[in-house]
Amino acid sequence: MSTYINFRDIVIYTIILYFLYKGFFKASKKYNDYIYRSIGYGMIFKKSKEIEILLQGLKDDRLTKYNMYGLLINISSLYYSKKDYANAITHFEKGMNIIYNEEFCFDKYYIKMLGCYILQGQKEKAIDLYNNLVPRQRYDIKFRKLETNFKFLDNLEKR
Repeated sequence: MSTYINFRDIVIYTIILYFLYKGFFKASKKYNDYIYRSIGYGMIFKKSKEIEILLQGLKDDRLTKYNMYGLLINISSLYYSKKDYANAITHFEKGMNIIYNEEFCFDKYYIKMLGCYILQGQKEKAIDLYNNLVPRQRYDIKFRKLETNFKFLDNLEKR
């Protein structure tokens, strides 16, 4: 076994250092930069830093409204995974307010948020969200999953 470093090792170390630099030290300029950096912190179990990075992204004026929506939904998802449902709902609502009247694709996170509203005792908001999302089946069939999982909300609304 030799103690010298060959060319292949140098290339591997250089690539690793590049990704560490890009992920943790380079200034974020785009939506993906914020997402990748937050994922990096999540991989080393720093949930609060992960949320902090995404919150910094919300202050970036260069991002589009869809990017802002994505950051807010990711922040909401992180709070949800920490079982901080109040903050999850707050950021989810901010994100939904951005694209509420536009067409958007189904995300299974909507199911979690309906459950989150119910857990927090906000059944009226759950019914409102349900009534907004279910008609979207006309352009994305996956919204039918909401109907099958939350059919009982129809019964609550009729009371």
